[in-house]
Formats: sequence, C-alpha cells, structure tokens
Amino acid sequence: MVLNELTTRRIPASRRCLFHLYHSHPSAAVREDITSCGLNFMGDQDEHPLLGSLREAKGWLHADYNPSSQRPSLPAALRNGEISSQSLRVPKGYICSTVEEQHAAFRELKSQDPPVRVVLKPTDGLGCAGLVLDATEADLAPVNTKAWIKGSEYTIEEMIGAKGGPSPTVYMCGTTPIAVADQIMCGTSNHGNFVPSAAPSAMQQAMAEAGVAIGRYLDLKGQWGLDFVIDEVTQDPVVVDLNMGRPNGNLAYFLWRSIQIPPPMVSSEDVHQTVAGRVGPEKETSRDYVKLLRDAGLLWLPGRTEGVVPSYYIAGQSSTIVCVSWTGREDLIALYKRLKVVDTKGTYKMDV
Repeated sequence: MVLNELTTRRIPASRRCLFHLYHSHPSAAVREDITSCGLNFMGDQDEHPLLGSLREAKGWLHADYNPSSQRPSLPAALRNGEISSQSLRVPKGYICSTVEEQHAAFRELKSQDPPVRVVLKPTDGLGCAGLVLDATEADLAPVNTKAWIKGSEYTIEEMIGAKGGPSPTVYMCGTTPIAVADQIMCGTSNHGNFVPSAAPSAMQQAMAEAGVAIGRYLDLKGQWGLDFVIDEVTQDPVVVDLNMGRPNGNLAYFLWRSIQIPPPMVSSEDVHQTVAGRVGPEKETSRDYVKLLRDAGLLWLPGRTEGVVPSYYIAGQSSTIVCVSWTGREDLIALYKRLKVVDTKGTYKMDV
C-alpha cells in the first residue's frame, strides 16, 4: 500500500532513483518490491547468514548451553580469532532453549566463587521486554511445565554493573560509529538517549571500536546499535545487547544531536542532565509546549549552556523532557525549578 502510494501519487518515475526507503526488518521479498519500483533500498535484510533473523541478534552474544550446538556466536568468533579486538567484551552467559537448560545455566553461574548476579532475558525480546535484573531461581521457567517457555530461547547471563548504573549505547551505520549516547533509564525502561555521552573519552573510543569490529565481521550496511554496561571493577564497557533490523532512535534524536555541541573550554564529561516525566493540559499540542519553552528562554538552542529538550511528546499523555546544563549540578536544579514556575499547567515528576 505504501509503495503504491509513493509510486503512483507521490514520486514521479523520473525522480525515484533519488529516494531511499528504510524498511523495518526487511525480507528479501520486501527488498525486491522496493527496488522493482525504481526506489533505493537501505539497511540490512532480516535474513542474515550468521545471525538468522536480525530480530534475534542479541542471541549471537552467547553460545548455546547445549555443548553439541554448532550455532555461530560472538564468543566463538573471538576464541577462534575470527574477530580481533581488544575492546570487545561480553558477560559470561548462555542461550537456553529448554527449561532444564535455564536452571542448569543459572546454577552454573551461581556456583562461581564468588557467586555472580544473574540477568534473565528473552533472546528475541524487543528492547528491555521481559528483562529481569538480579534474577532468582523463582524467575526461571517452572521445572514442572514444558509449556511455559513455549519454544522461545532465553539468555541466562552474568549481571555486570550496578542497578541504575550507566548504560551507554553506540549508534552505528554499517561499520561507522555515528555517536555514543547515554541511555536514560527508569528501571528497565528506556526513556530515550542523550548525546553527548558523559562517559570518559577513552571509554567512548573503546565502545566505538567494539562496534566497528562487530560491524565488519557481520558485514552490516544499515543503521544499528549496541548497548553496554560498565564493569564496576575494571571500568571496561561490556556489550549486553545488539539492536538490529530497524532504525534506532528517531528523527528528533538526530535533530537535537546537531545542536548539542559543547561550549568552548568544556568537554562532554562536564555536561549535567536529568530526565523528567510531564503531563500537559488537555488540548495542548507539542507546538504549544515548544513555544512556551522558547518564549521563557528555556528551550535548548544552539550556543546555549543550558536548556530543556522535549525528548518525546504525546498529547494528553505522559511525555519526557531532559534538562541539560554545562555549568553545574546546582544550575541544572535551578533550571528545573524555573521550568516548574513558568509551566503552571504542566505536571512534572523528577528526582533532583
């Protein structure tokens, strides 16, 4: 339907070669449909020779618990020297396809000295869906029912980093790092990403190098991403998720990224930021809210050292804003207080 609309009403045949379509989770058939219309195809096909489906790319981060499995995995590629990278680290863990494997893998990780905390997550889960941090045996599939797991694979993984600790993400285009961002997390829910990352420069470089190594090995062409946690002991970034087969982030992210440039004499490490939930008045539009911020001198604009970023906005529902300051934590808190004074019709929730 979309292709028909584009080719019959929107784009003349003479100009189709100028347009590129980025389809979420595209199959070979979708690619053929796009190119047969004279349009250009962008991204990677969902069918991948090593990963299977790009939707299940995170399953490649660990080997199967079943030792007889020959499925490709990142640990195997590192062990065999197929990927050479000093920056690429993953947690200990397994992909489990049965209830018995879940419990056996859990016991194996817990039997280490000292015992490790464990993360449980569906291998094909979108984002943080189904993620359980610091899981206990009660969180695993019940041993007395085979139907609980329903044929799905689960990852049993060593938990690295503190709950609520930093979780940077790297935006990649093929083998090229676009940006390192900080995920704005509330529990296991992502409320958006903020650029520039506050991570030290050396850590950002290590994460970017890890992305390049994976992108080259998997021969990726489209836009994808990888998420990290930080080892509390070594301060090394550790890969915990791959996001493939669909564009990561949104247009608003790239628009705000273009003006988030550090002022002179400061670096990315100096930025202070915090996120807040907001519910606006009935019938308010995003244009109304942006105008309010602009008129009050609070909207983040090029050249400013502080401001408010509407991260995402849904009329009549809870939206997210980010308060940013390059000049200190106290200035950040003062900015938030001014925002609440100016926006008398909005309701905010933030811990500052």
